[in-house]
Amino acid sequence: MENPVSAIVFCNTKSTVHYVSVVLKRFGYDADELSSDLARGTERVMGRVEGTLRFLVATDVAARGIDIPDLSM
Repeated sequence: MENPVSAIVFCNTKSTVHYVSVVLKRFGYDADELSSDLARGTERVMGRVEGTLRFLVATDVAARGIDIPDLSM
């Protein structure tokens, strides 16, 4: 129904985050994942979110202290 320019997709588990990210990529969407396992890559992922990344698939770790003003959904 929606076709956002960019969005965060929240998932309950790290394995679900990985699965949804892989599915989105296979359908041709620009997607990346963020969870507690990927804490070292947070800066890289956040740089992409503020730039060109369309979908960020994340656990609740992404909801803690992250402010993305240009995020449409």
